[in-house]
Amino acid sequence: MKTKNSRLMKIVGLLFVSVLILSMTIPATAAPIAERPMGVSGIPGTAVAADKFFVTTLPLAQLTAPVRVEDWPNPGPDPLPLKMTRGDFQIPRRTGNANSPSGFARSSDRANVLPPQKKLIDVPMPSLDAAWAGLNQGNNRAIFGYGVYPPDTNGAASDLYYIQTVNSTFTIWDLTTVSPNGVFPMNIYAPQKISTLWKNTNDGVCDVWDDGDPVVFFDEAKSVWVLTQFALPNYGVAGGPYFECIAVSQTANPLGSWNLYRYSFNVMNDYPKFGTWQDGYYMSINQFAPEAASAWRGQGVAVFERDVMSSANPAVAATARMIYIDTYPSCTTGAEPACVLGGMLPSDMEGAPAPVGAPNFFMQFDDDSWGYSPDQLQIWTFTTNWAAGTASFAPLAAVPVAPFDSEVCAGYARNCIPQPNTTVGVDAIADRLMYRLQFRNFAADTPALGQPAHFTLVVNHTVDANTDPALNNGYAGIRWYELQSTDSGATWGVHQYGDLAPDAKSRWMGSAAMDAMGNIAVGYSVSSSTYAPNMAYSGRLFTDPLNTLPRTEKVAVSTTTAAGSQLGLGYRWGDYSALDLAPDGCEFFFTSEYLRGSTAAEWYTSVAAFSNNSCWNADATAPNGTVINAMPTDPSNSASAHFAFSNAATDVAGFDCQLDGGAWADCTVGAVADYTNLGVGSHTFNVRAYDTSSNYEATPATYTWNVVALTANVKSSAAEDGWILESAPASLVGGPFSATGGYLLVGDNVQKRQFRSVVSFDTGAALTDGAVVLDASLYLRSGGAVGTVTGFGPLMTDIVTPSFGTAALAASDFEALSSLNNSTDAFASGVWYVAALKPAALPSVSSTALTQFRVKFARGSNGNTAADYLTFFSGESATLQPVLTITYLLP
Repeated sequence: MKTKNSRLMKIVGLLFVSVLILSMTIPATAAPIAERPMGVSGIPGTAVAADKFFVTTLPLAQLTAPVRVEDWPNPGPDPLPLKMTRGDFQIPRRTGNANSPSGFARSSDRANVLPPQKKLIDVPMPSLDAAWAGLNQGNNRAIFGYGVYPPDTNGAASDLYYIQTVNSTFTIWDLTTVSPNGVFPMNIYAPQKISTLWKNTNDGVCDVWDDGDPVVFFDEAKSVWVLTQFALPNYGVAGGPYFECIAVSQTANPLGSWNLYRYSFNVMNDYPKFGTWQDGYYMSINQFAPEAASAWRGQGVAVFERDVMSSANPAVAATARMIYIDTYPSCTTGAEPACVLGGMLPSDMEGAPAPVGAPNFFMQFDDDSWGYSPDQLQIWTFTTNWAAGTASFAPLAAVPVAPFDSEVCAGYARNCIPQPNTTVGVDAIADRLMYRLQFRNFAADTPALGQPAHFTLVVNHTVDANTDPALNNGYAGIRWYELQSTDSGATWGVHQYGDLAPDAKSRWMGSAAMDAMGNIAVGYSVSSSTYAPNMAYSGRLFTDPLNTLPRTEKVAVSTTTAAGSQLGLGYRWGDYSALDLAPDGCEFFFTSEYLRGSTAAEWYTSVAAFSNNSCWNADATAPNGTVINAMPTDPSNSASAHFAFSNAATDVAGFDCQLDGGAWADCTVGAVADYTNLGVGSHTFNVRAYDTSSNYEATPATYTWNVVALTANVKSSAAEDGWILESAPASLVGGPFSATGGYLLVGDNVQKRQFRSVVSFDTGAALTDGAVVLDASLYLRSGGAVGTVTGFGPLMTDIVTPSFGTAALAASDFEALSSLNNSTDAFASGVWYVAALKPAALPSVSSTALTQFRVKFARGSNGNTAADYLTFFSGESATLQPVLTITYLLP
């Protein structure tokens, strides 16, 4: 088995397993794609202080004994109160509002443009290092007395802790500890309202209003936590105000003291998304006016003063400012970029910080059916000057991308992702980028990527993966991108991209990220009309071909557990998920929702952790030199093959084997591979070594050989051939045929009693034990006909396993139920009559004992009082006895 240095693997002792994924391939871009400048001046902003500031410590009364996750309340029955969270409105420019460019037809640019999905390489996606049950709807019911949907699942990890948030609760785990009852990780803070952080502040807003859309992240450079949700006490009131509640821990210990902030907006601050930057915490919001039928009020962006927000000195912490920029007032004609901003994400820094003074990068995608040409990623810069208390938000470039169609559901309806056993669909949320927009600076910590120093941005969104433009409702896929800049962010280009859509299941609600080694993973939801919605993940190593996501899709929750569809009220799904990395830069943590049974919206969540060996060890050299030491002869008469192999390299972690171009399978144990049930013809075996960094041998060791069948012609046994007469008491009837001149009878006598014959072959002596029979035919030599036999119908060859009887044939053998019937044509003139065994009858040919056949007519009587029968030579004949011809392979 492969091994790696994952902290979680050491704790729970899990094993690494291998599987396969499909992805697409496109030509690699050797240089960044040219950008189209947008030519719009920056929008200014001015710093303002927080509305309120508090310092609090989590109440010790809440720090109860560790709570087993499986003991948390399960969701209640559907009739209990269920509320849809406020906000998460659709962005109206996606649906043709008055502020959108007009006169553009729906895009059909996916037709005959995207390359087909291809299976590029059979390589594994890392198995889970750990997985555990997260918050569920039952927590809301127990705490609030009602359920909410969607969950808006989010989570983040530090070296020691994992915090998960949903609408509208949070909880904390210790990633270094297994609880006394064996549950990993240990839950150290039971689920509570998010407003619990503001408990006893008497704020009247953040301590009361749990309106959701939560985000939590760990600022690894400062080693502090940030947890935020909005509060909407004035929902529907013109001018609000509407609030963002932000809690920042003073240390890396989330059970310690937190600095608490409240900032206000005069429009609804919907769908807030955050990103850490070297000079601030940046936020994007989609703005609406609920009092005016949720009228669109444009893109809002903001930055919060990171350097002082975690200060343990209340006097310092209280000075933390926000600079908020409302882009909507800059819209004047209805067509310029400021009018059509929406669904943006701020860049979220992981690993080495961005250079001092570098702006934060905001991004949105634009479909050409909205009036853009071509499909593109629009990048804006948010530049902050805290010394002056000012900032500017300005367009940088529109980066053209490969064509896509974002209209997964016709008219951007929110209910077309299919689920099993229902016509109810769920929301694709295909009108915006999905959280997060991850930034990495490989100028300061470049591993063995073989690339110059550069910045990366990794992001994803949902697209219609059906390439037929006539089908508005196709199935959803995930478009993922890695953008790169080699000039400190001045210009950006698509380094690689792809559409994750290996089959007709819908994949959506994605979250994408890159580890410190340059490996990319995507977590997402997957569903179809026959596959219950589940959490899954897939990805690529930095050594994989560009523009491919070839690693096997793995589910994060067993398919027996994720076994429900969201019904009735439940078209909302998500509305987002989170793929986060621990500060080590290698351990991915993915959290999202699923259902255990079909209900209105009784959701569950899970947290899944996984990592790539190549991230823990920067070795990029494969262990070449595998040698095959044992193999079958060429040609071979065997249906089986045994291989043994070795590799002298010191860093070999295991081997993968492949037969005849099929899937690669791990064959590490014993360094052997065994195959059975091989067919006649040519076969090719490949084996390759891999190391602990998941580097695979580029050129496998190969062996090709031919399997050739053997033939046996087995003559019948005279002592065990015989005929049986229906219900006859005579002593010779049904006995060995030696007393009647060596003939077998099939037909009837003058009393209309039927003759049936049994022919026996000692196939056990002719075949090797366990021989694999490929073909067999019974040959009978006609001795002539008595009377007429045309009324009996087809001649039948019956087989009984293991045999009809012994030499002392009895009348019971006449009626014995056969395992199989092989019919031949009706009897006609000729010399030899052949019964070729059907494939299902071949296993009845014994390689250890007798093989017996009973020969009869399909119908029992010819309807007259004369003797009417056929005669066949028995085994007593020297040259014309029955023969069984067998084609077979050795075991």
